[in-house]
Amino acid sequence: MLGAMKGVKMTGLMDHLSKIISESSKALRVLLVKIVSLSYTSTALTPVVAFGAYIMLAKYNHYPLMDNSRVFTSLALMQLLLEPVAFFITASSGLMSAICCFERIRIYFNSQDHSDSGDFESLLDNDAT
Repeated sequence: MLGAMKGVKMTGLMDHLSKIISESSKALRVLLVKIVSLSYTSTALTPVVAFGAYIMLAKYNHYPLMDNSRVFTSLALMQLLLEPVAFFITASSGLMSAICCFERIRIYFNSQDHSDSGDFESLLDNDAT
Protein backbone atom coordinates (compact mmCIF):
# COMPACT_ATOMS: atom_id res chain seq x y z
CA MET A 1 0.00 0.00 0.00
CA LEU A 2 2.86 2.39 0.74
CA GLY A 3 4.30 1.59 -2.67
CA ALA A 4 1.23 3.12 -4.30
CA MET A 5 1.76 6.50 -2.62
CA LYS A 6 3.62 8.82 -4.95
CA GLY A 7 4.99 11.10 -2.23
CA VAL A 8 6.46 8.20 -0.27
CA LYS A 9 8.15 6.83 -3.38
CA MET A 10 9.58 10.20 -4.35
CA THR A 11 11.13 10.84 -0.94
CA GLY A 12 12.64 7.37 -0.70
CA LEU A 13 11.15 6.76 2.73
CA MET A 14 9.20 3.64 1.80
CA ASP A 15 11.44 1.20 3.69
CA HIS A 16 11.65 3.40 6.78
CA LEU A 17 7.90 4.08 6.91
CA SER A 18 6.97 0.46 6.28
CA LYS A 19 9.22 -0.57 9.19
CA ILE A 20 7.56 1.98 11.50
CA ILE A 21 4.07 0.92 10.43
CA SER A 22 4.82 -2.79 10.84
CA GLU A 23 6.24 -2.26 14.35
CA SER A 24 3.28 -0.18 15.51
CA SER A 25 0.75 -2.52 13.91
CA LYS A 26 2.40 -5.48 15.65
CA ALA A 27 2.03 -3.75 19.02
CA LEU A 28 -1.61 -2.99 18.23
CA ARG A 29 -2.32 -6.60 17.26
CA VAL A 30 -0.73 -7.86 20.50
CA LEU A 31 -2.86 -5.43 22.50
CA LEU A 32 -6.03 -6.50 20.69
CA VAL A 33 -5.25 -10.18 21.31
CA LYS A 34 -4.81 -9.46 25.01
CA ILE A 35 -8.08 -7.53 25.21
CA VAL A 36 -10.08 -10.21 23.39
CA SER A 37 -8.44 -12.97 25.48
CA LEU A 38 -9.34 -11.14 28.69
CA SER A 39 -12.91 -10.75 27.47
CA TYR A 40 -13.36 -14.44 26.66
CA THR A 41 -11.44 -15.62 29.71
CA SER A 42 -13.68 -13.68 32.06
CA THR A 43 -16.75 -15.18 30.39
CA ALA A 44 -15.38 -18.73 30.46
CA LEU A 45 -13.80 -18.83 33.91
CA THR A 46 -16.36 -16.97 36.01
CA PRO A 47 -18.79 -19.91 36.31
CA VAL A 48 -15.93 -22.23 37.22
CA VAL A 49 -14.67 -19.89 39.93
CA ALA A 50 -18.17 -19.12 41.22
CA PHE A 51 -19.21 -22.78 41.48
CA GLY A 52 -15.84 -23.69 42.98
CA ALA A 53 -16.28 -21.03 45.65
CA TYR A 54 -19.82 -22.22 46.36
CA ILE A 55 -18.65 -25.82 46.68
CA MET A 56 -15.99 -24.76 49.17
CA LEU A 57 -18.53 -22.73 51.14
CA ALA A 58 -20.99 -25.61 51.10
CA LYS A 59 -18.31 -27.98 52.35
CA TYR A 60 -16.91 -25.83 55.16
CA ASN A 61 -19.79 -23.50 56.11
CA HIS A 62 -22.62 -25.99 55.61
CA TYR A 63 -24.38 -24.14 52.79
CA PRO A 64 -27.17 -26.07 51.09
CA LEU A 65 -26.01 -28.42 48.35
CA MET A 66 -26.47 -27.40 44.73
CA ASP A 67 -29.31 -29.00 42.86
CA ASN A 68 -30.18 -28.76 39.18
CA SER A 69 -32.47 -25.75 39.51
CA ARG A 70 -29.83 -23.71 41.40
CA VAL A 71 -27.09 -24.64 38.95
CA PHE A 72 -29.04 -23.70 35.82
CA THR A 73 -30.46 -20.54 37.39
CA SER A 74 -26.97 -19.50 38.45
CA LEU A 75 -25.56 -20.20 34.99
CA ALA A 76 -28.32 -18.17 33.34
CA LEU A 77 -27.81 -15.23 35.70
CA MET A 78 -24.03 -15.33 35.24
CA GLN A 79 -24.43 -15.36 31.47
CA LEU A 80 -26.80 -12.39 31.62
CA LEU A 81 -24.39 -10.46 33.82
CA LEU A 82 -21.17 -11.42 32.04
CA GLU A 83 -22.22 -10.55 28.50
CA PRO A 84 -22.22 -6.77 29.12
CA VAL A 85 -18.91 -7.04 30.98
CA ALA A 86 -17.30 -8.88 28.07
CA PHE A 87 -18.74 -6.32 25.65
CA PHE A 88 -17.34 -3.46 27.75
CA ILE A 89 -13.88 -5.04 27.82
CA THR A 90 -13.94 -5.56 24.06
CA ALA A 91 -15.27 -2.06 23.39
CA SER A 92 -12.51 -0.47 25.46
CA SER A 93 -10.06 -0.80 22.55
CA GLY A 94 -12.37 1.22 20.29
CA LEU A 95 -12.85 3.76 23.05
CA MET A 96 -9.10 4.17 23.46
CA SER A 97 -8.70 4.60 19.70
CA ALA A 98 -11.33 7.34 19.70
CA ILE A 99 -9.65 9.11 22.61
CA CYS A 100 -6.30 9.00 20.81
CA CYS A 101 -7.90 10.43 17.65
CA PHE A 102 -9.42 13.29 19.62
CA GLU A 103 -6.02 13.94 21.22
CA ARG A 104 -4.36 14.18 17.79
CA ILE A 105 -7.10 16.56 16.61
CA ARG A 106 -6.62 18.69 19.74
CA ILE A 107 -2.86 18.87 19.17
CA TYR A 108 -3.45 19.86 15.55
CA PHE A 109 -5.87 22.63 16.52
CA ASN A 110 -3.52 23.94 19.21
CA SER A 111 -0.53 24.04 16.87
CA GLN A 112 0.47 27.37 15.41
CA ASP A 113 -0.69 28.26 11.96
CA HIS A 114 1.85 27.80 9.22
CA SER A 115 1.86 30.48 6.57
CA ASP A 116 3.33 30.06 3.14
CA SER A 117 6.38 32.27 2.68
CA GLY A 118 6.04 32.36 -1.10
CA ASP A 119 5.63 35.69 -2.81
CA PHE A 120 2.85 35.08 -5.30
CA GLU A 121 2.87 38.61 -6.74
CA SER A 122 6.49 38.33 -7.85
CA LEU A 123 5.72 35.00 -9.50
CA LEU A 124 2.83 36.54 -11.39
CA ASP A 125 5.01 39.49 -12.48
CA ASN A 126 7.71 37.14 -13.80
CA ASP A 127 5.16 35.13 -15.79
CA ALA A 128 3.71 38.30 -17.34
CA THR A 129 7.06 39.50 -18.68
